[in-house]
Formats: sequence, C-alpha cells, structure tokens
Amino acid sequence: MQKMYDRMQTQNKDTRLYDHNILNVVNELCMNYKIQPNDILEMGTRKEGTIEAKRLLVYYLSKCKDVSHNKMKKYINGMHHATSIYHQKRLEELFKIEKKLQKLFLQIVHKCDPEKLFEMKKNPILKTELKEYLYNNY
Repeated sequence: MQKMYDRMQTQNKDTRLYDHNILNVVNELCMNYKIQPNDILEMGTRKEGTIEAKRLLVYYLSKCKDVSHNKMKKYINGMHHATSIYHQKRLEELFKIEKKLQKLFLQIVHKCDPEKLFEMKKNPILKTELKEYLYNNY
C-alpha cells in the first residue's frame, strides 16, 4: 500500500494522480476482490477478479474523473490506450448483463466519491440501477 502512495506522490502534480478519491476507490476494489493494489495499478496479472477490478477502475477514471484513455497509463502502469478503451467497452457490456456489477460500482462511487454518484444520472447504462440504488439508500 505504501508503494502505491509513494508512486502517486512522485508523479507530476498536474497529472491529478494524488487524488484521495482515486486511492479510496483502489482500496475499496482491493477489499472487494481480495487483491493487492499492485494487481490493479500494474499490467500483467490476468486473473478474473483482477481484470474486473481494473475494468471498474478504468471506468471510474474515465466517467467520474474525465481521464482520457491516453492518460490511463499514468494511473495504471503499462496500460495502452487501446486496452483502456477495450476494458471500458467490455465493462459497459457486462453492466447490461450483470446488475450486481452495476450495484458494486455504484456502492464504490457512493462510498469513495459521493458527489460523483449524482453525476451518474446522465449515464444511460447506469440510469435505471442508479434510481433504484438512490431510492434504497436515501
């Protein structure tokens, strides 16, 4: 965990890497999938849980933090922009099939970056699940 904080602090400040919400999302994903931060923040591991956690992080960075696919490599070491695009599209396909995955994503955003949760209303894929989530939690 300390290695992740050190890496984020040594990056250029204008890259927005030192964001506690992102760190909280990574920590939450690690707890949910029982993996280490390096598994998410480094390319190379292809275990199912690790890939799913990485996809959720890519989706969060793209949709909530407005990180372009070209800049994903600053957050996930070694990630090519094409890989980032693929992960986002694949997760959107999975969201249509697995409501449980949508709910997990909304729970993580709610816990780690609550102001972004209400911005998800604009997202057509999460719109229905978000209404239900907000109804049950507020």
